[in-house]
This record gives sequence, structure tokens and C-alpha cells, in this order.
Amino acid sequence: MTSFTVTRRTLLGTLAGGLAAGSGLTAQAEDAWPSRMVRLISPYGPGGSNDISLRLLAEEFGRSLRQQFIVENKPGAGTRIANDMVAHAPGDGYTLLYVAAPYATAEALFGKLTYDRKDCSRSRWSWSRRCFSSSAPMRRSRRSPN
Repeated sequence: MTSFTVTRRTLLGTLAGGLAAGSGLTAQAEDAWPSRMVRLISPYGPGGSNDISLRLLAEEFGRSLRQQFIVENKPGAGTRIANDMVAHAPGDGYTLLYVAAPYATAEALFGKLTYDRKDCSRSRWSWSRRCFSSSAPMRRSRRSPN
């Protein structure tokens, strides 16, 4: 199995290149985005790997786009607190949600949600892009059964 380690330099360089490549694609009639602070909502508590990754992205976004990007941690309820907050935020592109697996499984696990999944469809929400991915390997004792 081949191992691949992503360094901070590689991550930030790739992110900056992606931002630079798309910078000339704005419509003529629109104001430049972002023209004010952008909120990045994390459904996880501060200090973990998700938080650190998002804060690195916020720092690079701010430097590249010359605007403040802040991370707000809204942990709890299996990510439903953050999902609900963003689902009810204005659809102006200034409140973004850090999405992970619990977003897709919340309804199956918890039943009725405080936001309508139809409101979170492609017509209301849009995917910005996958900035990075990571894997969390699971290990077991050699003595445990297969």
C-alpha cells in the first residue's frame, strides 16, 4: 500500500492555485465576492483535526481573497446544530458549512430534523468544492479475529 503525506505547503499551494484559477470567472454585474466577512461554520468542537484544517483554510482564504474568514464552532447533536444554523442563514454566500459524513446520515440516525432536507437540496444549497480529504485508519490487535 502506498502512503501519501500531504504537507501544509502542498495543501496551501494547491488551495491557492485553485483559487487563482477561478478568480477570473465572476459575472460582470455582481459585486466582488467576498465584500465582507465570511463565516465558516464547523459542526465540531475547537482543537480537533477538523477545526485545525478549517482554520488553516480560513487563514489562506483570507490572505488570498483579502477578506476576513472566521471559523465558528457549533458542535453538538450529531452536527445538527451547525447544519440547522446554516440551513436558516441567508443564502448570500457569506455563511458556509464544513460538511462531513454526519450531514448525510443525520436524518436516518435521528429522524425528523429541525430543517427541511428539501431546503438543503441543490436548488437551495450548492457545493463549493472538496478542498481536501483525509482518512482515519482503523487498527485492531493482531490477536483479534478477522
